[in-house]
Amino acid sequence: MDSIETELIMVIEARLRVNTTVSSKISELNLDSIKTADFLSELEDEFDVRFDQDVFEVETIADLAAYIRERLRETSQ
Repeated sequence: MDSIETELIMVIEARLRVNTTVSSKISELNLDSIKTADFLSELEDEFDVRFDQDVFEVETIADLAAYIRERLRETSQ
């Protein structure tokens, strides 16, 4: 597990008060549309990235970490 995955899991567990792993599905977080928007906004602030609509295509925590990693790579260029 890399640092982004570790930090992401820590944020999820602290903010949503659920236990999760990198293989957990995003749908298992039981977020409705409003909570999803709020949570994604918090992640944008936490990781200093901006998400596009394609963030809704990620399925697992590992996918979300990879998505964040890609956003960070794009902004550093």
